[in-house]
Amino acid sequence: MAAVSSPRRRARLTLACVAALRPRLACFGHGPVLRDPGLLSDLADRLPAP
Repeated sequence: MAAVSSPRRRARLTLACVAALRPRLACFGHGPVLRDPGLLSDLADRLPAP
């Protein structure tokens, strides 16, 4: 039986995985470009638990 995952939980896990890569540049479909790897990690840490 597969684990059930909410979209919010999946998004949080995905962001945590991307943040762990510590990219020097992160571009999204909206919002500003992030050029500081610490900002992405901070965002992942601040997201509320699902």
